[in-house]
Amino acid sequence: MDREKLMTRRAELMAQLAANTVELERAEEHLEQSQAIYRSTTDGLAMSWRAIERASINPNTPPKELKQLLRLHARAETAAAKEYSERTKRWGHRSGDGHLFACPLGDVPRLNRLMVSADVLGTYRVPPEDLEKPSFFTVALSRPVPTGDVNADGEMQMVRLRSRLRVPVELRQGNDLTLRDVLACRLDDAKGTEQLARFFGADLLASVRASLAK
Repeated sequence: MDREKLMTRRAELMAQLAANTVELERAEEHLEQSQAIYRSTTDGLAMSWRAIERASINPNTPPKELKQLLRLHARAETAAAKEYSERTKRWGHRSGDGHLFACPLGDVPRLNRLMVSADVLGTYRVPPEDLEKPSFFTVALSRPVPTGDVNADGEMQMVRLRSRLRVPVELRQGNDLTLRDVLACRLDDAKGTEQLARFFGADLLASVRASLAK
């Protein structure tokens, strides 16, 4: 009798384990889908590309990790393109809309270190040529700033400060529109300087100028 109870209990536990395993797999699948959707958003795509840049800068990054980041970013770009395609099929193309791209850092190491340290990100959209041939791109910049509130763990809460800058389409070289080129371009005119002063603040803007001057 005891053996029968033991076997029954074992069967119950095995059934529960199987159910938990299925539930865990569903949760992991849902998490992967949520992460993929986020990576296809403006912030998600920019952060995905920045993760690649951070890994590339670090000489200790394992090659497998870098390859995985590149694969994830490729999926993010595909998902972003799909989102744009589905949206335009439903609502039509709007001026300034298009395929989403992240702004790479550029070729100025000092500025690159500053942008990575301040977590300054940039994205822009490129419309299909058969729908629109714009004279400028709108670059969406963002960086984290403290809200002044503290969470339950005693950590300062952050929010991303945002700014939008217009730059001529000629600034895009091949498939790249770098943060370096965007900042250098807009710091050459009064309106752009005013926008960047609000976005960076006096101290950070001074550091940006100094980095570009090197």
